[in-house]
Amino acid sequence: ELIQHMPPECPICILGHSHGTRVASAGLHLLAGGTIQGIGHPFARANGRHIRAVFAAGAIDHNWLNPGKRYDRALCSTECILNLTNCKDPALAVYPLRIPLFVKRPIGSSGLTGWDRRRLGPMSDKVLDYDVSRAVGHSHLWPYYFKNDGLAMAMRNYVYFPDRVTTVSP
Repeated sequence: ELIQHMPPECPICILGHSHGTRVASAGLHLLAGGTIQGIGHPFARANGRHIRAVFAAGAIDHNWLNPGKRYDRALCSTECILNLTNCKDPALAVYPLRIPLFVKRPIGSSGLTGWDRRRLGPMSDKVLDYDVSRAVGHSHLWPYYFKNDGLAMAMRNYVYFPDRVTTVSP
């Protein structure tokens, strides 16, 4: 709803950390006309908006962006997603043990698999998996992601849209 009230020429970055990645994915999915538990937004459409996303320590199953899965419309509403992965993250290590037991590993642990990329086809090019294991180490907390200069540089084009010059009328 908020995005629909923003001027269409304004670029938007959606950041999701941990379970916030579920919120970000769900929002992108709904923007592209998807439904969640049978409910969709009647007027939500991306309509060519410039939307980028950053997923940090993403706590969603690695295959939920694939066709027929939970957030399969999410990639339709975004230009690109920077997926920050950390194989050392202790919270993501126990993610597959949640109920129901032994679900898929999280996208924030190792990113999309080769199988996911084949299922997504050309849409997989919208997702860049970026390994932050060395920079973040054995942490799951958001401050470890934004206090690192190297990670800030990796995120800058997703957050600030330096390649887009936009003017907004008063």
